[in-house]
Amino acid sequence: MLSFGILGGTFDPVHFGHLRLAEDAYEALNLTKVILLPVGHPAHRKNPVVDAESRLKMVQLATGSNPYFIVDDSEIYQPQKNNTDIFHHNNKVFLPTREIVKHTNYTIDSIKLLGHRIKEKYSKHFCSLVWIIGADAFLNLDTWHDWKELFNYCHFAVAMRPNYDLALTKMSTELGQQWCHRLTHLQDFKTGKIKETSGKIIPFTMTQLDISATNIRERLKNNLSIRYLTPESVYIYINNNGLYK
Repeated sequence: MLSFGILGGTFDPVHFGHLRLAEDAYEALNLTKVILLPVGHPAHRKNPVVDAESRLKMVQLATGSNPYFIVDDSEIYQPQKNNTDIFHHNNKVFLPTREIVKHTNYTIDSIKLLGHRIKEKYSKHFCSLVWIIGADAFLNLDTWHDWKELFNYCHFAVAMRPNYDLALTKMSTELGQQWCHRLTHLQDFKTGKIKETSGKIIPFTMTQLDISATNIRERLKNNLSIRYLTPESVYIYINNNGLYK
């Protein structure tokens, strides 16, 4: 079975913590690819500091050398209304004109769209989607829009810090019920024993790096170096464009 991990985030800016998490998930769950999904207008936090196109560009720069990472821009761009058809003229292909998404992004909509795209591209294969999420964020999953429906479209890979215990006492009653019902051993998923294409919760251990986008923005605001906190290509892009000043 082909399994595609999805790591969503504002990536404001992208840093080595994000990239290491994606790499850890790719390796731990034996994923086919990891899709990085920069959000345009998040539903559960304040709007990002930097515009969507700049954040998308930074993620593209950060992942360009990794053949197992894919950057998806569907939460940033959408086809213009009444202009969704691909057409041909003089042997040239013209793609739909796209515009910046202005509405709030909900995970349920993104996961449905990604599932449709992957099904079209890999129609001859059995595919599953795996939403990669940190343990702290998972504790708030029951506040997400249509959160229970998400299990119909993807698995959840919950990234745990070393020696971290995600106790039921930290979860709401409903979320705890889902955890108990859907919890799956990492090894069973990695070795292909799990045949379902969605609905499972798979904990895995992540590399703990004490790096945050908040700290990077604060350092930039105070004219402090962010070198070695983010890829060199992102560092150069931020400096060249005067971001976060």
